[in-house]
Amino acid sequence: MVQDLFPDANGDGIPDFTLSNTSSMQEEEETFTKITPMASISYNLPDHWLEDTFLDSTMVYATWSTGFKSGFFEPRGADGLQELDPEELENREVGVKMEAFDSSLRFNVALYSMELREHAVDPGDHRLPGQPDARFPQTLRNRPSRV
Repeated sequence: MVQDLFPDANGDGIPDFTLSNTSSMQEEEETFTKITPMASISYNLPDHWLEDTFLDSTMVYATWSTGFKSGFFEPRGADGLQELDPEELENREVGVKMEAFDSSLRFNVALYSMELREHAVDPGDHRLPGQPDARFPQTLRNRPSRV
């Protein structure tokens, strides 16, 4: 019976799936573009500030940047294709880079904040029973699942 549903016409042991019926295929095309600027500034502390310390050099910096991930089309079964918007990210970072003890020790520390906008998530409900709903972040906390 299975052989009737999935014939192996060429005899290679792999069922042949015909793709000649393209009447149900949907094609979409979209170009997603975005300019993603970045700005950074740094300052090396003067050597005379570091005299009589164990530090050889110290640099402080700040960076602001944006990022972009292209949108795409997600297959939705019988509903066709659904367009998902591009993702955008804004990043802010400040940090310090230090070398000490004749450059035998390097220490870097950074603080950053990222804001994600237009997160490309398929809003369809593809959960199995008992799984948390990934569309709502508050449901992703570690807690016993209810069945």
